[in-house]
Amino acid sequence: MASFATKAEAYAKADAKPERSDLHPCFQRCIDSHYDYPFWDSTRAEICEKDWKSKTYDYFGYTISPCIVHECSSEKHEVVHSFQEFMADFCGKTAFAKD
Repeated sequence: MASFATKAEAYAKADAKPERSDLHPCFQRCIDSHYDYPFWDSTRAEICEKDWKSKTYDYFGYTISPCIVHECSSEKHEVVHSFQEFMADFCGKTAFAKD
């Protein structure tokens, strides 16, 4: 990715795609092993669409959350924090309440 002052600037384009390095390694494994949605190939416009909560919560709630609880339990705080930071930078939206 080109040099930008912030991740949010780097992700400003509608066709930007998520970068694996922005999410905790355990979160990456959960997406890779349980996520039947093409997350890594989805664009900012697709992931951050107006009704992102229903779509994101549907996919993340039924596939990613159980994975995090069971497979990432020792790193849960870091995993959730990485997702919060990703959503703030990528979509400019808050995901879940801050701890």
